[in-house]
Amino acid sequence: PLTRTPSGRIPIADNPPNSKIAPPAIDTPQNCEFLKAAADGDTRAVQELLKAGVDPNNTTTDNATPLFYAAHYGHAATVEALLAGGASSDGCEQEHTTGTPLFHAARRGHLECVRVLVNAGASKDFVADGYHKGKAIDNVCQSSNARVPPGHKDFDAIIALLS
Repeated sequence: PLTRTPSGRIPIADNPPNSKIAPPAIDTPQNCEFLKAAADGDTRAVQELLKAGVDPNNTTTDNATPLFYAAHYGHAATVEALLAGGASSDGCEQEHTTGTPLFHAARRGHLECVRVLVNAGASKDFVADGYHKGKAIDNVCQSSNARVPPGHKDFDAIIALLS
């Protein structure tokens, strides 16, 4: 079984150090492994779990999906595997507190994840988290904790994809 913090969160690879993810809403060992594999960018494990029948759209207790974690941490190959396995390109059907995979990939500067998500049809309009609502391009440019300020090596390419 995976180790957990006292609050039930699951530690992932150090990207950034001491990162943790929320437990799955349907808390089974397979769903825990799946979320961790997506967050760690373990594409092979994601593909194996998809073949075993794990639902790629299962959410955590804070409504994040495996696709959210893969995009958030910049794992483009894992994003592709999740989309090929049936993951919703927008993460889930409801507005959720964590924001969409596209929003987080863009604001963290993960150009290849942005490209994969846009090509898969991720909505550039459906972006929401606890603080930001509206078009992805506006939020990437205005987010106070965006990691892609003007001048970032991929800023222009990301903005072009979101336009």
